[in-house]
Amino acid sequence: MLQFGTSYNRDTGLNSIMEQLVSDPNHNRPSIKQSILYVRNYKTGLGLRDLTWSLLFTVAQKNWHLALTTMQEMVDNGGTWKDPRDFALFCHKYGYTALHTELMTMYVKQLLLDLATGSTRLSFAAKYAPRERSWLHPIVMDVWNRLHPECQRIGTASNAAARKCAMIYRQSVSKLNRAIETTEIAMCAGEWESIQPSKIPLQTQLKYRQCFEKRLPHKYSDAGLQKVMPLWLIVKYALADNKWNDVWKMRTQHLKPTTYVVPCINMDATMFEQSNRHLLYKAISEALLLAKQSLFGEFVMVFAHLTLMIDVSKCTVSEAADKMCNVLFHEIEPCVYCGLHTVKTALTDAKFTEDEIKKVKVVVITHTHIDPPNSLNTEIKYIY
Repeated sequence: MLQFGTSYNRDTGLNSIMEQLVSDPNHNRPSIKQSILYVRNYKTGLGLRDLTWSLLFTVAQKNWHLALTTMQEMVDNGGTWKDPRDFALFCHKYGYTALHTELMTMYVKQLLLDLATGSTRLSFAAKYAPRERSWLHPIVMDVWNRLHPECQRIGTASNAAARKCAMIYRQSVSKLNRAIETTEIAMCAGEWESIQPSKIPLQTQLKYRQCFEKRLPHKYSDAGLQKVMPLWLIVKYALADNKWNDVWKMRTQHLKPTTYVVPCINMDATMFEQSNRHLLYKAISEALLLAKQSLFGEFVMVFAHLTLMIDVSKCTVSEAADKMCNVLFHEIEPCVYCGLHTVKTALTDAKFTEDEIKKVKVVVITHTHIDPPNSLNTEIKYIY
């Protein structure tokens, strides 16, 4: 169930399992919750948001209350208030209006609770609160008007009253964002000296990187984006969410072909075990970086019981990783010598002289011990 495959097969398989569980939701309630929380949790589970929404949507068809309580538990245990907002978008996309209204009701109740609490023990609901240009805003305003005491007194029959309630909502969200020290609030106020680069969320760093480097040069150089997220984590998230493709592109756009190098990955069956999954992401990111710098073009050699040269040019990072991960391998020892022999044969057929072949560097990325052969200039790069 947790092996790599195409997103269609993976989602369809998990949803069919979930449909069997929700056929008796009261009996299987703990299993349903644990399964969904595992898929969502990025620290101890898979960290796949879109797949989580798909599973929750399947559960909601049978028991929408279970879907809501699972979402609340997700927020309370390792998730964020971005989750109910994004799941509401998913429900809207597939026409489940009742559920996304309930999700926004849960969201607004948390905003009102934060306002009543004051400056202590605030959640981060305000940080992800839908803005006026968001399609969710009309739903939020409807819930807000029903639950907020001042809007109830004003009423919303007229356009003026509706605008008044919208203003109260904006002011309340802004007040909460200032209390939780959201970076964008300090940026809008011009309070650049109050911004600590080490506390800027990753997505905000990615979005406003050039601005921070210009405004905070003396601070940002010591705590810049390059120290925040390794590239292998971007590969992991890109497989789950395509928006990370742009992050990879931005981080690697400076790389140019400079050397004759052939990146190779040992992709035997053990790389796909859950305990080794982070090694797989590391290997893919290392290989893609080398391919970007290769004068042979953007190719990655993948070897196990077979040797395949995979063209990763004109691919997003998620497409390139998916190509490598969907190659079927057997439970046998990888043949690194076969792969390197293939490289040497290809170079010889291309009329490379012996001196030119010696200048070609083959980088073998592996998590298991390999004795390098003497026939080629080979570097063994171990990943841990």
